[in-house]
Amino acid sequence: PAFDVLAGATQLHVQLTPSTLTAGGVADLQVTALDGNGNVVPTYVGTVSFSASDPLATLPADYTFTPADAGTKLFPGGVTLRTAPSVTVTAFDTQNSGIFGFTSATVNPAAATQLAFTLQPVGAVANATMPTVRVGIEDQFGNLVTNATNTVTLTIGTNPGGGTLSGGGVRPDGQG
Repeated sequence: PAFDVLAGATQLHVQLTPSTLTAGGVADLQVTALDGNGNVVPTYVGTVSFSASDPLATLPADYTFTPADAGTKLFPGGVTLRTAPSVTVTAFDTQNSGIFGFTSATVNPAAATQLAFTLQPVGAVANATMPTVRVGIEDQFGNLVTNATNTVTLTIGTNPGGGTLSGGGVRPDGQG
């Protein structure tokens, strides 16, 4: 007699929509259990967990597939990414680490919101030339906003010795 052999899941297909977003943006996450031939495994009822290379990412909680999922689960608005420029999101079966999948997303910086020293002055000595200082323009998540055109002016706050600042000028790509 003929019979069908149902293969178990060997991998997870992970998809983010959209795959390019602005830091702080939300994406839909879809996870599909596949067999070794790339076919959907509608009987998959494993538990999946999620991780991301973005330490500031918000991800879904662990999820146990049900028979009603038929091997595919959509998490609408399930992922928020905050760290530019590229993030990898991974889904893996909590009982079988060999069943996993991942996808990558491009994350662009959000609007400029703050200044940060990208090169701190180190070893400054009174009555001597201060070491180089660099200031970057960042978004609220600390991503360098390389296309910002803001003008930044540095001044000396407490200056009992009457020191002066010199140098400056426009520097490309947040390098100034």
